[in-house]
Amino acid sequence: MNPQAPTPSEPEVSEEIPGKATVEFSDELLALIEGQLDAGEVKTKSAALNVVLEELGIVSLRRVFPYAGEYEGRTRRSGLHRFYRVTYATGVSSTKAVMDLSSVPGVISVTPAHRLYKRTVSFDDPQFSQQWHYINKSTPGVDINVQGVWESYTKGDPRVVVSVIDEPVDASCPDLAANLWKDAQGHTGYNFARGNLSYSATDPGWDLSIRPEGGKEKYNGKWEYYNGDIGHGTHVAGTISAVNNNGLAVCGIAGGDYANGIPGVRVQSCAIFSGWDGYAEDEAAAAAMKWGVDHGAVISQNSWGPSKVSTPIAQYDPMMKAAIDYFIEYAGCYDNGEQRPDSPMKGGLVFFAAGNDAYNYDPYGAYEPVISVGATGATGKGSSYSNYGSWVDIAAPGGDDYDDIYSTLPAAINDYGYNGGSVVSTPGYGGMQGTSMACPHASGVAALIISYFGGPGFTAEDARRILNGGLGATVSVVNKSSRKVGKKLDALASFQWALANGYTAGGGGSVDPPVVQRPPVVELSQTNITVKAHESVEVTYTVSDPDGDPVTVTCETGSIALKHDASAQKLTIDGWKANPGTYTATVTASDGTLEGSATLKYTLLQNHAPKAKGELGEFLLNGLDDVKSFKVDALFEDEDGETPTLSAKADDPCVYVGMAAGRLTVSPRSYGIANVTITASDFLGADASISFRVAVVNPDQPVQLVEEVVSSELELRIETATPTAVKLAIYASTGGLVYKKETLASAFLPIQLNVAGLAPGRYTAELTYNDVTHRVRFIKY
Repeated sequence: MNPQAPTPSEPEVSEEIPGKATVEFSDELLALIEGQLDAGEVKTKSAALNVVLEELGIVSLRRVFPYAGEYEGRTRRSGLHRFYRVTYATGVSSTKAVMDLSSVPGVISVTPAHRLYKRTVSFDDPQFSQQWHYINKSTPGVDINVQGVWESYTKGDPRVVVSVIDEPVDASCPDLAANLWKDAQGHTGYNFARGNLSYSATDPGWDLSIRPEGGKEKYNGKWEYYNGDIGHGTHVAGTISAVNNNGLAVCGIAGGDYANGIPGVRVQSCAIFSGWDGYAEDEAAAAAMKWGVDHGAVISQNSWGPSKVSTPIAQYDPMMKAAIDYFIEYAGCYDNGEQRPDSPMKGGLVFFAAGNDAYNYDPYGAYEPVISVGATGATGKGSSYSNYGSWVDIAAPGGDDYDDIYSTLPAAINDYGYNGGSVVSTPGYGGMQGTSMACPHASGVAALIISYFGGPGFTAEDARRILNGGLGATVSVVNKSSRKVGKKLDALASFQWALANGYTAGGGGSVDPPVVQRPPVVELSQTNITVKAHESVEVTYTVSDPDGDPVTVTCETGSIALKHDASAQKLTIDGWKANPGTYTATVTASDGTLEGSATLKYTLLQNHAPKAKGELGEFLLNGLDDVKSFKVDALFEDEDGETPTLSAKADDPCVYVGMAAGRLTVSPRSYGIANVTITASDFLGADASISFRVAVVNPDQPVQLVEEVVSSELELRIETATPTAVKLAIYASTGGLVYKKETLASAFLPIQLNVAGLAPGRYTAELTYNDVTHRVRFIKY
């Protein structure tokens, strides 16, 4: 049974890989250090960099995109040579590594290495009858409408190479073997999860074999167990180009026509997942994308990504952005950017699965040059797990509930095996679902478009225009009308649109697109934000109109905490102005006919009062010149991260208290005892307090009378801070003993006597403690 799709939650950054980061150097700094780094040295000619390298315990600095031979010129023009993978001591936090490396003059960006995940929801037993996603006669309109393209136009062309960045594609699959890309040595791709980018004959990167669960092998000198591949890459590749009409179980969208001698598009295996773990490293993914360009691919197929990341790609992963830009600009081209005569297209198309978190953002899919693909089920509605939003371009079959996408699987994964290529039950085939399965449907239709219309002068922009021209209505998730998963993929409609708008078979160059009015575009700097009660946070936005029309901008704020400033194009959220909770603001731009909008979800958090976590004990000021000062800000904490405002007051004028920069100063003014209270207040006035006592004693008068003339109450203090054993005797002026007592006393524990019964007159109080006797006189009236 298929598990339910993940429940939406707050955004969280994809898991970082300990001890690794990507550094982008400036050309000026590289001029100093490039030769040393490429030679494998760690110490460089940059003194500032050397200090950081030593402090972080850096063991290697390696270029992410290695020397590219004939394509080194465009590699450097694109800035890809500036990215280096840094490996440092695993005990160092990524925050420290990023901060220290960023401080080096000539470092452009530092990004923690992060993990990427396959975007498959489930894996189930194969059922051939579930291949509803190509041709569906029982529920018309839910398939991709490809039959008419096969019948009237094309079934694929081997000039079109699709780089499948995924798990290894099983080269032994009989339903894929004829449509696999191969180099002069017979390699079907490269394994970036295992290789060392030396491209030597013994480089383990040439090994694209499938590793099922539970195996072990010697890797880097150690025996390692691996978690196992799940057949993800082979399944994706089969959707694009499983061989058609060959007597085996399934078809690919652009798989050709084997029986009639028509080969399909070629699939190139660029493996970034390879048996070890359920994730891939970002470095491998970026290197794989560039490798595809430099080895003839014009389509990059990517059914993977991070989990719930709301940061734009330029900040989250500048290395991957550079690789994507390189693919789009240079696919099908010589180093100088001119189209190769053997390539059907100038420039490339990059497809990304939108993600399976039921979340409203993805840093790769939301990057405008990328084509992002959401998932639909067999009812034609958006799949419950699919990520959504205006950034999702295309809705394609990905499955939902029990409606899987049926495709090829490696023999090592499928229980039946291939059985020599003959069909027994469903050997080497099975069902999966996810935006991982939706994405190759879009890639496959694009491959058909390039197969038919591609040729000299045909560009990636032409292919994208044709693909988009046939898209149907926007699709929403079942019972979630606000969750848009893209416009419905329709292969035949795209061909019909292209022919109606001047495109011809074989590539006649670009044609003028029809005039189509397009809505304004609103882009927020953030789409999901949490605001603490004491914070004021700004979110900026940009508005553009593709047609250059003037626009007006309005905003539904969601609560009184959000203020919209249209002139500055910003939203200001004051965390204290509305009740805690989650709200939604929508910024809408209108050109008078069409509207475009973007949505911000913001959560206002509950305020928490500061808390006292320490105390100050009682202390003495020994004379009127004895001033004490203490650092007291550490006595309080605030779980909201706010720095409280500190104040202090004394209940007796015998001391003056002052507070500055978290430090308390206590100054004596006269002799006596005062209670001092320190109060920590937050922005909203919630507070916490601690109190302590201060005694100002006279060093020349160890025993102090509170009053020298008394009628009924006599109070005596001694100069000690702690209770001390005291022998007390009171003598009349005649010398006679009138009172005797042993007790404990201190500056904070006065001796209090009722002397109302004494006759009026002069008396002497004698106090003996610590082997010293002190005398004071008082008058009773």
